Amino acid sequence: MIAIPRPDRPWLSLPLAILLAIVGTGTIVSLLPSTAWYIRIFDFLLELLLYTSFLAAMAALLAGKWRNALVGGFAFLAVIHLVRIWPYVVVAPNEIELGRPEGSECFSLLTLNVLQSNRDYARTLDLIRARDPDLILLTETDRKWLDALMPVLQNYPQRMAEPLDNTYGMIFATRLPVQSAAMPMDRVADAPTLYATVTIPDAGDFELIGLHPRPPKPGQDVERRDKMIAEAGMATPDGLEEALTLGDFNDVPWSQTTQAFRAHGGYGDPRAGRGTFPTFPSSAGKLGWPLDHIFVKGNLHIRSFAVLDDVGSDHRPLAADVCMIPESSD
Repeated sequence: MIAIPRPDRPWLSLPLAILLAIVGTGTIVSLLPSTAWYIRIFDFLLELLLYTSFLAAMAALLAGKWRNALVGGFAFLAVIHLVRIWPYVVVAPNEIELGRPEGSECFSLLTLNVLQSNRDYARTLDLIRARDPDLILLTETDRKWLDALMPVLQNYPQRMAEPLDNTYGMIFATRLPVQSAAMPMDRVADAPTLYATVTIPDAGDFELIGLHPRPPKPGQDVERRDKMIAEAGMATPDGLEEALTLGDFNDVPWSQTTQAFRAHGGYGDPRAGRGTFPTFPSSAGKLGWPLDHIFVKGNLHIRSFAVLDDVGSDHRPLAADVCMIPESSD
């Protein structure tokens, strides 16, 4: 066997060791049950999996006498990240099956964080006209967005809006019958949550929860975000088994917060086993984060879902067809 020589770069050992210490510290603290922003920011670790894998390869090829220790350290961190993100790797088992169950009735939905400062209203108007969804949830909508979208929103007989100037406004619109709807404000976060009971004709009622909590960032811990997400995963106002939760969670699906929400609420995620389907930032493509979500439980099923093309926001739209089997069809 011919040995392939590896270039020895001992001067890289120290900077790689420093990087290992920094990334290792971030990885370990991300496992702690803390609401501090500087810890929860490490939940956004998809890129860390790529970086640690790359650094392990770099250490193997270029490092000096610390080569084995550095390769082992970076590889260990990559394994931690892979284990956490594993349900969202394409080779993992599908959590829920896609398709239209026999005898079910379906509707289409669209959710989008429009980016309040984005004033290219026409692209969102064109998207709604082209998709013609039965149900819409839009976030980061101020009064200007509400007024600009009225040409399409007026086609939906059931509408509710909380326009805000703080990037946490919300618009809900549907052509499905609505039994009840409310947008209570979290006065600490100054952000609304949508709770509605909606009817799918010839199928039955389901409860709809729309979310847009605040993200982790310097000076802003995630206690309120986690509380809003946790409350959405608890018993819904009408206590129905069928529920749909969607919106911009400002959180990734593998985080402790969203995992707890799903476990307590019994929600299924169509992403699991199919990939991450990132929606933010819209310019990052496959290297972005899946911050916008659609979760279902009970007798609700996902026929199809997709991340759509960029329409000028920093988020990409998320669309799905949701079906429900009437109780008499069970």
